[in-house]
Amino acid sequence: MYVLSPTKQYVLGKKIGEGRYGEAFVAHSCDFTIDFCIKRMTKNNGDPGVRDVYNRESENLKKISHDNIVKIYEYFEDSDYYYLVFELCKNGTLESILKNENIGYNDIVAIFKAILSAISHSHHQNVVHRDLKLANIALDEAYSPKVIDWGYSQYLDAKNERKSFCGSFPYFAPEIFRKQQHDPKKADIWSIGVCLYFCIFKTSPWGNGLQSDQLDNLSKANIQFPSTATYEQREFLTKMMNINPANRPTADELLRHDLFQRIKISRSSTDQIKGIRRMSATGQRLIKPTGLNRTIPLTTQRGNMLRP
Repeated sequence: MYVLSPTKQYVLGKKIGEGRYGEAFVAHSCDFTIDFCIKRMTKNNGDPGVRDVYNRESENLKKISHDNIVKIYEYFEDSDYYYLVFELCKNGTLESILKNENIGYNDIVAIFKAILSAISHSHHQNVVHRDLKLANIALDEAYSPKVIDWGYSQYLDAKNERKSFCGSFPYFAPEIFRKQQHDPKKADIWSIGVCLYFCIFKTSPWGNGLQSDQLDNLSKANIQFPSTATYEQREFLTKMMNINPANRPTADELLRHDLFQRIKISRSSTDQIKGIRRMSATGQRLIKPTGLNRTIPLTTQRGNMLRP
């Protein structure tokens, strides 16, 4: 199937995601003979939020440019669909990788240093993501992490506090769960902390019991650390998932933490992350995580999501 933008032509290939608002495809550019990712959102599902998601993702991604934020190349619409054209992240998401493979601790540190750098940049431009989770951190062809899926992002004016709520369980912050006026930048930091916990310990910080029990732990910031957690890990994650948003560090402050200063990353982050794929060939036991997010806007999973 061909898709025509005002200036280019694409051939839609394999579908790589599906969600509430539409589908994502590998798309081959007939002009550049390379592959992109096209997100296609239908205009005919009766949901007025589709236009808002399209506008937020296209407009806010124009305001930010960082090596670890997915690049948008163009966006357009026809009578039936909205289209957004992104760089293609060929190596899946952290969620999909963790289901099948182990990630070394230094690799995790390298990944989250890159992610915090990306979010620091977006926050400095007053753009907040509002749905950070493992499914929204992808790896490109060179295994460099990219923050994707900015459809729920928001550009902040002079007053950062907001009264609209979105996010995915178990990643959203307590103030989102309680639907309180909040600072979305601090809510982003909480969500990155949950992602980091998942990567290190391969399970949810809120336990693996009933969802009501997990929500109770989340609402109280009652982090379920395993006995293997080091003092440094506990201290760092507790800062990110502090019950009081005002006491959560900024992304810039977190990047100055000893966690990133003490662990020497002798290779580039990209080279370190390439080792993720090699681990499964070394005979290491692969650990499957439990309790990952229940919703992914553009994948085959659906579930509990707070929307604006």
